[in-house]
Amino acid sequence: DDDRGRQGITTTDVSSKQHGYSSGPYCNDFGGTSSATPLAAGIAALVLYANPTLTWEEVGTILKETADKIGGSGARYRKGYSLQYGFGRVNAEAAVAAALSRKAKADTRGGAATKKR
Repeated sequence: DDDRGRQGITTTDVSSKQHGYSSGPYCNDFGGTSSATPLAAGIAALVLYANPTLTWEEVGTILKETADKIGGSGARYRKGYSLQYGFGRVNAEAAVAAALSRKAKADTRGGAATKKR
């Protein structure tokens, strides 16, 4: 098994012996859903902070539409989705910009309407 091409996130690791991913206080191969889920949740929180009037469906749409498509032509995206990469890599900057853009459009239409959640 050759993991040299695998991308991961550098993060702190469990400091007790035999319990972490590496022998030191950090590991650089933390990946998959274990790292993607808290990252996506954090970006969703940023999106809501930028535009608190968004519904959860709108936040999900923004995350999907602003994700960076990865994997090249082999990823085979159809309607924005790839069986291998999902909607792609979340992009915090693009997602927050989209949330702010929606807020600005609502403000120019006479104020943001209060939505039922």
